Amino acid sequence: MADELRRARHDARILSLKPGGRPQLELRGTGKTAPVVWCSPATRGKTLARAIKSFRPDTVALHFAGRPGPWLTALLALRRKKGFRLALVFQDYRHPDLPPLTASHKKHLRRALLEADKTSAISSFVKNRLKQDFPDCAGKIRVIPNGAHNPAKTGKKQAKTGCILCVGRLAHYKGTDLLLMAYAAARQAGLRSRLVLCGGDFQIGRLRKFAERLGLGKDVEFTGVLSPERAAKLMRDCLYFCLFSRFESFGMAALEAMACGKAVLLSGAGGMRDFAAHNRNALLVNPRNTARAAKLLLLLEKDARLRARLGAAGRKTAAAFDWAEIARKYLDFYRG
Repeated sequence: MADELRRARHDARILSLKPGGRPQLELRGTGKTAPVVWCSPATRGKTLARAIKSFRPDTVALHFAGRPGPWLTALLALRRKKGFRLALVFQDYRHPDLPPLTASHKKHLRRALLEADKTSAISSFVKNRLKQDFPDCAGKIRVIPNGAHNPAKTGKKQAKTGCILCVGRLAHYKGTDLLLMAYAAARQAGLRSRLVLCGGDFQIGRLRKFAERLGLGKDVEFTGVLSPERAAKLMRDCLYFCLFSRFESFGMAALEAMACGKAVLLSGAGGMRDFAAHNRNALLVNPRNTARAAKLLLLLEKDARLRARLGAAGRKTAAAFDWAEIARKYLDFYRG
């Protein structure tokens, strides 16, 4: 989004923690990419203060995920001193893989919600979770989704052969274990396509061992974290895309698959309901129903017309989420 803001002739900077030991993608790009200022947890307060002093921003947008901590405390103090506009952007809220929020956490969050000039959530799902805990702040929360890369920049040909692709970290909430069970059942019923799982391993090899116990050692490929270019190529070349998340604040990988014109088979959990509708631009299934999920995996492999219909509808859906349009919505949001 910062890159789109810069293309619209707005100066944009990114301040982020340095990548730690856990698997993740780099923030990198072309020479026109918005500059990134890195900091460590121990120095983020001072780095933030220096960045605001030198950059003098009109608006600071805090992309919030997890629990309130030093970022939020430092930002509120600087806002009172410097007078910039503060926007809270909730990328998720009450994530099930994180410890529950305490009463103290919610107290600090409520203060921030009341003090912030603007507050947004990336999906109706995240907004509703915020409304449950902060009903007095619900009126100022606006839904602005994440975006997808411009569909016009991706290939339009449908793959006749290829893998079944899932992109996302290998974590419990992503439901990869549910996908593996459905895939194993579908293989027994005649499914031939291999399954490719692209993402960092947050379960220390447990899913790889689980795949081997299911007899899928030669049928499932674990790629680990790939560069954006290699991940995009996998997306363009796959037969269709699957995501069986138990929890999903938004579901960006699914939307990017739709932008590539790929048929998608999704759990429909959480924020995915904002853009995915069963049998219109996606197939939705309860992944705990292994037999039903296996039948749909097999159906999408066999039915090229269905893949083409869903892919075309998904591409049309994703066009409304182009990053340039999302950046415009954020500019209007900041200014309004």
